[in-house]
Amino acid sequence: MIDISFIITIYNKSVKDVDRCLSSVKKMNSLSYEMIIVDDGSKEKLKEQYFILSQKYKAKYYYQNNQGVSAARNLGIKNANGKYIFFVDCDDVVINSQISKRDILKMPDLVIYNVIKEEINDQNIEIKTLNVEKDIKYLTQRILANQMIKDGLMNWTYGKLYSVNFLKSNNLYFNVNVKTGEDLDFVVRVVEKARKIEYIPREVYKYEFDLATGKNRMIKFPEYAIKDTNFVYQIRKNILNKYHLNTELFSINKEQTLNAYFEIYYLCVVNKLMTDRLYKELIKNLSKIEKDGKSSFFTKIKIGIVNRNLKSLAYFYYKLKMIYKNMEK
Repeated sequence: MIDISFIITIYNKSVKDVDRCLSSVKKMNSLSYEMIIVDDGSKEKLKEQYFILSQKYKAKYYYQNNQGVSAARNLGIKNANGKYIFFVDCDDVVINSQISKRDILKMPDLVIYNVIKEEINDQNIEIKTLNVEKDIKYLTQRILANQMIKDGLMNWTYGKLYSVNFLKSNNLYFNVNVKTGEDLDFVVRVVEKARKIEYIPREVYKYEFDLATGKNRMIKFPEYAIKDTNFVYQIRKNILNKYHLNTELFSINKEQTLNAYFEIYYLCVVNKLMTDRLYKELIKNLSKIEKDGKSSFFTKIKIGIVNRNLKSLAYFYYKLKMIYKNMEK
């Protein structure tokens, strides 16, 4: 049986980047593998080029009408023949020399590795790890609960091996109704069901992070961005309550959520998307944030701007942010 099924999702990405990604997956050591490419409705010309690349790398190629990354990954899971699944974004790089046969000998439900995060706009590189004690071999849900509140390693599906039998027997698939926060939702449900979770502090994945991707998604789907921000907030709130985590983490969840709502607000203002209906939806979701937990002085100012619908100040904030960003270059 094949050891790993690499599920690679594609949507209108550079052929050069896809080629680089597939080439990195190919460099395996002792493990057998298959590559499953799921094209989520790319343009016809790109579709043809992706298919040619799939032939070059002996990968299985599936095409579906555009339904989003969650549906694409679900199609990959259903067609996986490996013991384990490893999710890959087609413009990232897999460091396969760091994945060993030893990592799956004890048949864990989930293996977590480190991820290298590179911000392509400023080339800042950071290694994302788990903050756990070194002598812990298998992780519990409570240990990982702390790691799921802050944005980081446990918010991504990347850099992890998932037992195929475990996923399918527990009916664990991605939520196709969520456009942002789908990774956290999936990982939380996986961790809740898993009985054997192993952490191996090796860097196996390089995540090419582009801040513009998230912003463009907010601009394209502002209503989904508002709804999904609340969705992520509620996931984390449930984790905080279930495992009785410390109050500092409640504040972190609150702060992250409030700043996300402010970002949606000023992006909609700048791009002339802020209708009365959208603003009412934003305020309705903003009101769901618990009063418990602290927020910084600057965050309070931002939320004051939103509550008073001060569009001119939001636009002024955006211009200052752009000036500061240009000064950093």
